[in-house]
Amino acid sequence: MRKLALALVVLAAFGATSNAAFAAATTTSSSSSSSMMAPAKPVAKPAPLTVTGKITAVDAKACTVTLDKAVYHFGAKCKIGSLKVGESVTITYKVSGKTDWVTKIVVAKA
Repeated sequence: MRKLALALVVLAAFGATSNAAFAAATTTSSSSSSSMMAPAKPVAKPAPLTVTGKITAVDAKACTVTLDKAVYHFGAKCKIGSLKVGESVTITYKVSGKTDWVTKIVVAKA
């Protein structure tokens, strides 16, 4: 029983010493490395995406336009009734989650 108790005391002492040394080493290294780090750069907005193609579907109620199989969404109360299937357009859009939101649409001149 004494051998077990002695082994536990030695392990506890060793564990406490190594934890204190690890904490000191971690604190020292993190404080010195943080002073060497460059200041954070501002995050730039991603450039808007652009796609050109022919309209394959227009849904004025849902405020969406489809080019091939990709669906592009307009904001609420959109006025896209003048767009027609078959027209060539260039759409500028941004991605939010899994939705492509139209920021600009230009109909190509015939």
